[in-house]
Amino acid sequence: MKVLSYEVHNVLRLSDAAINLEGRHLFLVGGKNAQGKTSALTALLMALCGRSGMDYPTVALKKGEDRGTVKVELAGEGDEPAKLTVELTIKRQRGGNVVEEFKILDADGKETAEPRSLLKRLYEMRAFDPLAFERMERKAKKELLQKLLGLDLTVEKAEYQKLFDERAGVNRDGKALKARFDAMPKFPDAPKQEVSAAELVAELNVRKARNKANGEKRDELAEVNLDLTKAENKVMDLDAKMSDLMEQIRTAKEGHASLVKQKSVLDQVCTALVDQDEQEVLKRIESSDAINTQVRANVARAEADKKLTALRSESSRLDEKLETNLKRQQDRLKSAKWPIPELSLDDEGVLLNGLPFEQASRKEQVLASVAIGMALNPKLKLLVSQDGGVLDTDAMEALDGILAKNGFTMIVELVTRTLADESLCAVIFRDGQAETPAPDTELE
Repeated sequence: MKVLSYEVHNVLRLSDAAINLEGRHLFLVGGKNAQGKTSALTALLMALCGRSGMDYPTVALKKGEDRGTVKVELAGEGDEPAKLTVELTIKRQRGGNVVEEFKILDADGKETAEPRSLLKRLYEMRAFDPLAFERMERKAKKELLQKLLGLDLTVEKAEYQKLFDERAGVNRDGKALKARFDAMPKFPDAPKQEVSAAELVAELNVRKARNKANGEKRDELAEVNLDLTKAENKVMDLDAKMSDLMEQIRTAKEGHASLVKQKSVLDQVCTALVDQDEQEVLKRIESSDAINTQVRANVARAEADKKLTALRSESSRLDEKLETNLKRQQDRLKSAKWPIPELSLDDEGVLLNGLPFEQASRKEQVLASVAIGMALNPKLKLLVSQDGGVLDTDAMEALDGILAKNGFTMIVELVTRTLADESLCAVIFRDGQAETPAPDTELE
């Protein structure tokens, strides 16, 4: 679909303007400042884009007028409607309120249903000024180009950021744990299990009881030895008194024999007795706290090592997921249908021939921006720009060629300062009126 012509009456600064675009590709609209050329472009966009598609003027009706109109003639190609007429009417009501009426007529003059929806399908995106694209911030350029390419990487970017933050947290925890791990003491000679002080005390008590029993046996032996000595003395006394004390001797001998036997048994028992080393257990009790501290330190260090290994594994897993995410984004960028093959993206913005877009020559930037504009609106083959001052004659010639090749028309506003400037223009605006340059100055 192409714009053939349009008329503007009493809109913004314009009184009357009739613009015929047929047969032209680069269409320069010239004039000095405040003469109506910007109004001519804005009025066209008001009719085509509507309030949601452009920076719509707050006051659209020409000052002092009660009625204004914009009428745009469109011609279709192929399966498109053969002809459409877009009509925007602005009226001032009795109370002073300004209202707008919008309609689209088909080739038979009949109104179409849902005219704005119909036009939106033709002019799919917000009005795009190719020559303003190069002045955008790098981030804005990138976002617009991603939208054009259908490269909404919001999900991938959010996933990447989530994975990145998660990995950062894992690495941060790993770094903190590694620092604690490196600072942990290690005791290679410490046992694997903690020493039980209670068991050592119990063992000490057992040994004390055994030694006490041994002492009692020794005391018993000492008493028996004492009794034996007494008995032997008594035997000696009785032997001296043999005649009188035979019965006592016999009894004493029996007692003596019994004591000798008992002594023999106790000698054997006491000879086999082995005292337990109480000091060795006391030393072990005294050292148990230090040993247990070492054991606990080794256990904590082993746990930290285990956790550190797990964190390293998790960090590696997240590294792989980040690489997969980046590859998925790169694959989508590679498979995108770029307006021109020289365009690409990096993390910062748009690239042209592998360099930042802003480093390209003005001509290269202009042609790339126009290619983007054509890709943004492939159905309505129209571009509008309010900054023709950036174009030199070489850029204009190259631009006219690329527009012709793609069947596009581009209306460009140019502030004229000399007759040479006016000779480049298809239409000149003076005091809100459109004038066609004389034939000898008209740009062919």
